[in-house]
Amino acid sequence: MGWWGKVIGGAAGWVVGGPLVAALGVIVGDQFDRSSARYRAAHQRDRFRHADGGPLRADEVFLDATFAVMGHVAKIDGRVSEPEIGFAEATINQLGLDSEQRQQAIARFREGKRGDFPLIVTLDRLRAACAGRHDLLRSFLELQLRIARADGRLHLRERNLLQRIRQQLGISRAEYAQIEALVAGREHRAGAGAAGGGSSAPLARRDRLRDAYRLLGLAPEADETRVKRAYRQLMSQHHPDKLVARGASDEKIRVANQKTQEIREAYELIRRARGIGR
Repeated sequence: MGWWGKVIGGAAGWVVGGPLVAALGVIVGDQFDRSSARYRAAHQRDRFRHADGGPLRADEVFLDATFAVMGHVAKIDGRVSEPEIGFAEATINQLGLDSEQRQQAIARFREGKRGDFPLIVTLDRLRAACAGRHDLLRSFLELQLRIARADGRLHLRERNLLQRIRQQLGISRAEYAQIEALVAGREHRAGAGAAGGGSSAPLARRDRLRDAYRLLGLAPEADETRVKRAYRQLMSQHHPDKLVARGASDEKIRVANQKTQEIREAYELIRRARGIGR
């Protein structure tokens, strides 16, 4: 595994949390270092190159796009807020970038804030670099969603921009709704832990229930049969036993356990709210 893979893998747990550990830790560390040569061979005429004329590696494409698009998302509502700047800086710090790499990341973030930033070209380049790794594209979108929500709200322009990013990366509306639900669920849990309850608890419970439906890909009016079917399908799809049977790494199995736990918690919340039997 190359240096970039190790750095991203080691820092991913802090940067994004939850299932993104799989994408940035396992996928980037394991896949990008191995796919760099394949990507370079397939994209020798790529217009995005180093100053010496050589093409960027796949991992470099991912990180460049991450910080540039983060800057674009942060700026789209007219100004970059302090929490958004803080999120970007914390990401840079936790990746352990050296001075030169840090300056490059900051430059990409500033580039993304420009009115003429080539968003579509950047996303197309990212999609090519990911070489069909749809799970990594989902993770990239979650990072953009997290910086958009860093100031405590999602502005209309940010929401519309995230939809553009979603479409360009080939992520469905249903998948995006699940990503939103995962992010919101973690924020609710973190907020509840910090606040320790209070008068806002009923509202928080309603929000959590809404997010639980979204995580399962359901509308609140879905009948009991559909709720149970969606839960069983998702559990089957993400169950770690399948990875064990395929000889997956401990890290991938750990992430699968995390994912199934979130699905289980969402179903339990819906089940209790509806009085559905086990």
